Amino acid sequence: MQRTTIRATDATATAVASSAPPPPATAGTDGATGDGTADDGPAARILTVCLGNVCRSPAAEALLGEAAARSDVPIEVESAGTSVATPGRRANRRMRRAASRIGVTVNSRTRQVRPDDLQHFDLVVAMDRRNLADLVAMRAEHGGRAEIRLLRSFDPSATTLEVPDPFRAPPSFHDSVLACMTGSIDGVVAWAADHVGRDRAASRGDEEAGATSTSHTRAA
Repeated sequence: MQRTTIRATDATATAVASSAPPPPATAGTDGATGDGTADDGPAARILTVCLGNVCRSPAAEALLGEAAARSDVPIEVESAGTSVATPGRRANRRMRRAASRIGVTVNSRTRQVRPDDLQHFDLVVAMDRRNLADLVAMRAEHGGRAEIRLLRSFDPSATTLEVPDPFRAPPSFHDSVLACMTGSIDGVVAWAADHVGRDRAASRGDEEAGATSTSHTRAA
């Protein structure tokens, strides 16, 4: 598991559920501080989730990391799986090669999704309905504050809300899966921009309230 803080950019979305997360790692790309905190304020914490964390979620993590690095929105992104056979394993070779063909580096390591992920992360993005159901069930049992959504719910042109699993599929299918995910990335970044904007506005409100309280105390 690795952690990086990066920045993101534009888009829109459609909701499915809400819940809570743990400590975020992120897509390994340029533009990161690596200390888990943004230089200029709070970062949106996003976790991408599939079944084994070897194909779809590491690719989504990398795609989101690339988009974040090109933008001004601070994002922490990490990936995990609902049923990880071998923690610490590299992503599927065919998926890594497919990503490299479009200039994206997939370099995360597999890990199991944990109940505390649903408290730590702001947004947990599932690749298919099975992943979504597992995450919602985990939240029902353990609680959490993260919003839980299907990745393709962020793509207004999507004709299906599921990202197919390319494990054991030929290389060309991995290319198709990457193309299918790409249309959702801008929507996730737009969600992050809105989330960070609301956090910053809330922080400013708290600071102003504190300043007003202090001035009243001094006057008294």
